Amino acid sequence: MPSSTFNNLNKEKKQRILNAMIKEFSSRPLSSAQIAPIVKDSRIARGSFYKYFKNIDDAYLYTINQAISDIHQDIEPAFKVAENDPNFYVKQIKDFVDGVSHSQYLDLMRMHFQENGSFVKANIDKSYMKMKPTEWATVILSHETVKTILLGQQTTGAALERFKIIITKILRG
Repeated sequence: MPSSTFNNLNKEKKQRILNAMIKEFSSRPLSSAQIAPIVKDSRIARGSFYKYFKNIDDAYLYTINQAISDIHQDIEPAFKVAENDPNFYVKQIKDFVDGVSHSQYLDLMRMHFQENGSFVKANIDKSYMKMKPTEWATVILSHETVKTILLGQQTTGAALERFKIIITKILRG
């Protein structure tokens, strides 16, 4: 995660760096992403990059966490409200996909699902262990449905219908 030096930057400079990282991580898998385009696009020195982030992996984790945080800002807390309502979850996924599709994060999220998901997954698997089984199944199924839609593997309508059938069975036993 970013250093306190990065956190203390002014808002405009932090956004410029974030935008450059979004651009880089949207166009290349993490395994071939480079620091040079980030420092060039954000107009910072290479040494400054290393004052802000440990390495390219650290920068990616920050970028994807920022994207996920922005995208989830209206969704996360609401999941606790309607735990047993399949229609609620369908609407949340539809709203999420619509939000991503009209945001600066669309290509980043597609690249994440195509190439980089396992890198981040290794860092969050432990949090899943604390969830109730139905909550875990809902989260996993929701993410897989979003992935299916964003990667164009199935239409939004078909993916949501499939999700609704399965989530209804999970929630109602």
